[in-house]
Amino acid sequence: MMDLKLLVFILAIVNSTLLFAQPNAGMPSIPGPCYAKCLISDSYEFWEESYAVYQGKFHDTMDFVERIDISTESQDVRHIYVVTDSSKTDEFVRETFFFKELIEESGYKWKQVICDNKITKDIVKRIHQELYVRGYLSIDEVTEKMDHKNKCALKNFQIDNDLPLGQLDEDTLNSLGLSEFISLK
Repeated sequence: MMDLKLLVFILAIVNSTLLFAQPNAGMPSIPGPCYAKCLISDSYEFWEESYAVYQGKFHDTMDFVERIDISTESQDVRHIYVVTDSSKTDEFVRETFFFKELIEESGYKWKQVICDNKITKDIVKRIHQELYVRGYLSIDEVTEKMDHKNKCALKNFQIDNDLPLGQLDEDTLNSLGLSEFISLK
């Protein structure tokens, strides 16, 4: 009997937690603007560096060569010997390495977006025109309605441009050249 009471108690706690869970937890509470959870893709920093890579036979007594480990964009770790004083040897070649570093992981984040009640037919048509110019829609798909096909085109544009996914946020409007609509948020 005690086990049944414990089970009922646990179920009541779980049920109340589910009932009162806050799906909008973390949403900014500034009055006026609209917010939506947008899927943000991984953010990376890319750069390249050139090194004078030693091509001769390495000896521990060399004071003009330094061993470094390089983890490149492909994440392969490579050990190279870099010439630190080129006046002591000409046995090197210049190599360029490309690097990629994760700055921010993907996930859902609250973004300020254009409120649904402020999205007019004119805005939708301008978005469609910009998607058409960029090859995401055909001319007959440029309308004043945001249907399934047009939403897919917008999402594809956002994916291709590493933008927050699924909403009309500032980054998307800027990328479409429609920054004049940002004030509508």
